[in-house]
Amino acid sequence: MRDRLIQKSVQLTHIDIMDGIPSVVFLNGKFWGVYEIKERVDKYYIQGNHNVDCNKIDMLKYDGDIIEGTNTSFLKMVDFITLNDMTMPVNYDSVKQLLDIENFCDYFITETYYDNYDWIGTYHYTNNIKFWHTNNPSGKWRYILWDIDRGLGLTSDVGMTGPVDYNRLETVISPQNNNPHSAMFKSLLLNDIFRNYFINRYADLLNTIFLPFNIRQLTYKLRNEMQQEMEMHFNKWNLYDFGGIYDIQSWFSEIECMLSYSDKRPSFTRSFIKSQFALKKKLILHLMYFQKMQEKLKYRQLYLIPFLGQVFILMEIL
Repeated sequence: MRDRLIQKSVQLTHIDIMDGIPSVVFLNGKFWGVYEIKERVDKYYIQGNHNVDCNKIDMLKYDGDIIEGTNTSFLKMVDFITLNDMTMPVNYDSVKQLLDIENFCDYFITETYYDNYDWIGTYHYTNNIKFWHTNNPSGKWRYILWDIDRGLGLTSDVGMTGPVDYNRLETVISPQNNNPHSAMFKSLLLNDIFRNYFINRYADLLNTIFLPFNIRQLTYKLRNEMQQEMEMHFNKWNLYDFGGIYDIQSWFSEIECMLSYSDKRPSFTRSFIKSQFALKKKLILHLMYFQKMQEKLKYRQLYLIPFLGQVFILMEIL
């Protein structure tokens, strides 16, 4: 449920997600438990979700391991971003033709907000990353949210997840392992346009889809979809699952852990952003809707007008 909750929470952003539904399985007429049917992230996923020819894509994982096509274009992009001065407008303009900036930012925001331990920066290797582009014609590289169930405050007796106040953003910018994703992100942050967009976009998502109320409502919805069969599931298997879930009471307890995390995480995250980017102040912003602001508000994607939320003071807020 944790992975599906995170995926569902960012469904309206620019990320490619793995959608799924819960299912009750019977084997030869016997109850076999509660499972999730999820999208399989392969070339047919790309074809079905983006209406492109699945035989004309490059699809990679980790630091550039090939799933489909080749990694030549990706490695060239990494070299361009990391070896050239991203403060120069001409270079950043070139990057925007190679990399889907909105997707890239939403992907890094989601992974760092939910603190996916099994991703970048924790181990001495990169894990659970898939990305792709069309190669004929050549399209922009996009990231897929893949296997994020070690985020959102997963509790474990093996200490696999950091606490709610863990700064995953700092870890990703300065990771233990050298990897192309962090290298590109760090280089792009030198560009004021990218940096300001990333900070503003993070603030927007904190003020909208990451609001504790919204996460709580989504959590209850997913819980209610599964709850009726979960006691039968635990009676069937009676296993100690990763995260300490072994019966219906521990399942409810883990859901409360996720809710507690989502309640506390926004405040810590705002502090991380303020510290990471040396921002002086936060601002409580209350906006009413005016016609002349329409295009700017579309760009910022403030979903509800009138709008009330916290933003960061930059050279340009809107």
